[in-house]
Amino acid sequence: MCFDENYKYVQEQQQLYMLATKLLGVALITEPLSDHDIEAILYISLYNIARKPKQSEFDSWLLSSIGLKHLIISIDLKNISRRVGMNIFNEVDLFHLRIFNSMCSCHFQNSIGYARPIMLTSTYYDLFELTLKFPKATLGDAIKVAEIELYLGLSRGLTSLPLSYYVDGELLCFPEQHEWRQKWSKVIQKDVSQMLTFAYNFAHTMLARKLAEKPDSSRPELRVCYSTACHYSFETLNRFLLLSNNLVKGSPSFQLNLAVYACITLCDYLDTMGADERKMSLNLISKIYWHLNQVGEKMNDATDTIAKIVRKLVDIANETQSQAPKARKPSQNSQTLSVADLPQQVAEQLRIPAQPYSLPGHAELRLPDVAAFDNFEDFFKDLFDR
Repeated sequence: MCFDENYKYVQEQQQLYMLATKLLGVALITEPLSDHDIEAILYISLYNIARKPKQSEFDSWLLSSIGLKHLIISIDLKNISRRVGMNIFNEVDLFHLRIFNSMCSCHFQNSIGYARPIMLTSTYYDLFELTLKFPKATLGDAIKVAEIELYLGLSRGLTSLPLSYYVDGELLCFPEQHEWRQKWSKVIQKDVSQMLTFAYNFAHTMLARKLAEKPDSSRPELRVCYSTACHYSFETLNRFLLLSNNLVKGSPSFQLNLAVYACITLCDYLDTMGADERKMSLNLISKIYWHLNQVGEKMNDATDTIAKIVRKLVDIANETQSQAPKARKPSQNSQTLSVADLPQQVAEQLRIPAQPYSLPGHAELRLPDVAAFDNFEDFFKDLFDR
């Protein structure tokens, strides 16, 4: 339902969307639920199954919150913990713990991304690492536990005052994130999807942005905050472009949101960059859109938002080159961006290796003033609806 290359299954998607909506409505008011019912809520929380503008998108934070409630009500987590403590391992318990960890990871992602509270008390945090005690534990289990630990650390960092950090060269370093990377280094190296690395970069970008907006005198130099946010955004986009099509197709919404967050951070801090970094930003953001478009991700918030960023940057670049800005019709805001909309230099880059798109050396590339933001809801609802 998330991935529909060349719009082959539009009718089927509409039928599945209506069916999922009705069944979800029943599930949310039914107690207890089966483990597979809860697993279904998890998948709908992870993936955006709606096709805008005609279909309403589900609130993934709310769904994951309700999913956690059903887990606590419907599955005896306390007895699972007791059995594991007695070295009694069975496949059903492992399956239930995997659902729990995945639901928690999804919920933490949405809590951080939408700046909403975590609807799980710390009394349940001891359950996360139970999967690693099972004889049949896999690398995927370790990746999920590491991911949860990172998000909990990031959540603490975003709410703590003062935030602990030190400066290494031109970049900010955060002790808790550094310790996490050392602890999970072997797992990170084996993570083919690179989700742990993406999450690590995302954490640094968010924390750097938080410090950049901090008003008091204890804040580090703004140039270091900007440099850190941009550095990890470049890291995210470069790594995203190296992912195989199979890893991008139908990716969970949060993975695409990480790419969007990096794009908007570069867009937001463009006026702090040198000429080369500005060229690189336009180059990378254009390639991200083209990469998503080519693997079939054409109908979701991520591609739509990145398309708007590219269009805005391209309009500015074209206006700078022509020195004769033209008013854009309002209807263009809703058009799908194609390679034909890009300047010839950028279009050529997307197909063959070439020198980055460049502006004239004397030209000044400017973006409109964009309000500060730290969550995905602001990205999608406010940033470009001006």
